[in-house]
Amino acid sequence: PLNGQCLKCSNNTAGEKCEHCAPGYYGDAIDLKNCRQCSCNSVGTAECDDRTGSCRCKPGVTGATCDRCMRGMFGFESGQGCSACDCAVGSSSLDCDVVTGQCQCQPGVAGRRCDQCQQGYWSYGALGCDKCNCESDGATTCDPVTGKCQCLPGVTGPKCDMCLPRWIMIPNKGCQECDSCIDILLDDLDMMNRDLTDMLGDLDSVSVGGGAI
Repeated sequence: PLNGQCLKCSNNTAGEKCEHCAPGYYGDAIDLKNCRQCSCNSVGTAECDDRTGSCRCKPGVTGATCDRCMRGMFGFESGQGCSACDCAVGSSSLDCDVVTGQCQCQPGVAGRRCDQCQQGYWSYGALGCDKCNCESDGATTCDPVTGKCQCLPGVTGPKCDMCLPRWIMIPNKGCQECDSCIDILLDDLDMMNRDLTDMLGDLDSVSVGGGAI
């Protein structure tokens, strides 16, 4: 063409005058004409220098061929570079799983970043979380900050281990009010207990009176 632009380059070259190696190749396109393929990892490389063949890595990627994440980073296979693990104080290491980014959590700690207590644990800190001190039948869990037990419906007490009078504990459901038949039975038992108490009182009176003769 009149402007001197080449229509088609050969030998892995590129440019208006085929003056440099094509993307992914490096060498001398003009004199030696020895453009050859870069050894860079295509997933982790942003660019291969067309003269030296050196690899320029994507963010968070390292290695001579840009083939892995930097320490404390993950997500190489995304092709977008690597992201920081950003593990929280509840983790046991600054490193995380190179694929999922899951940090290594201390006992009782949960979350990808190990940034919260597992359910049933509280008092988040650098050494982990403490297990809730709650009655399992009457509590769902405890407050992750204060450790106060969070009771199921109708349940009471500091450890969620008590029901109101005439209510009964149903494991993992809470306290439920007794039906009428149970109420009648409990009324009878209360009456029998009062009668028995009165009888014992009378016997004590008789014993005291007899001893005074």
